[in-house]
Amino acid sequence: MTRHAISTFLFAAAAACSTQAPDGDCGLATQHVTDCYGDEIGEAFGASCTGETATTALAEQCPGPDDEKSDLFSTPILSPAIEQFKYGSIGADKLGLPLSILKAIPLVCADTLPPGTNPRNKPLEAFGMIYEAGKDVPIGFSQKRMPMVGITLVGTTCSACHTATVRETATGARTAFFGAPNTRFDVQGWNSYLLGCIQDSRRFNSTTLDRAFRELGVTGADRWLAYSTSLLRAFTSNLKAQIDSVVTDGAW
Repeated sequence: MTRHAISTFLFAAAAACSTQAPDGDCGLATQHVTDCYGDEIGEAFGASCTGETATTALAEQCPGPDDEKSDLFSTPILSPAIEQFKYGSIGADKLGLPLSILKAIPLVCADTLPPGTNPRNKPLEAFGMIYEAGKDVPIGFSQKRMPMVGITLVGTTCSACHTATVRETATGARTAFFGAPNTRFDVQGWNSYLLGCIQDSRRFNSTTLDRAFRELGVTGADRWLAYSTSLLRAFTSNLKAQIDSVVTDGAW
């Protein structure tokens, strides 16, 4: 998607915004977001601004590094403790993948998933990840909301690699053991699929994502900010740097 196309798209969306919220509210909120996160995210926020999102943004402060121990995108510790182990943040979601992108990737890159995978039903099981009933992301993914703009980022946690399931018979129900090694998790396969999809402009582009977002019911900031801003570039750059720092020769 070219910069001109993005600007045209955002301008049209911003025009629609003016009918949804008072100009002053969206204008002030967009400037507030821009002062905090920069022009790119501010422009994308303005494109999806409503009275509700403007009020939320103006009520929140820009996160800052005043306390070196503070988590800039803090979330409460989950309770009971096992929930914190399964879904609590360890910091990977600070430069995380937008949740809307995580959900859309199996749809836009369905043909590169392992054979037999249903892209609409627990697709990451194909890489050995473990879903709990009622959860739309597997064990081992934490979620954090970016202040002011409201987009949700996700990051992997220790439990992705350290949760195992065992069954007594080949057809029996699986029992989870937390802390045990997940011997079925194909870390290399997952990261290769993830990066391969994001970097493949034939499959991963504004048209295919828009189609996936419509199917998933993704709206607002999770839609406009996920693809057209620096968030995705920061995630992929950080992930590639982490991989390159530990994988120096051959397969993992």
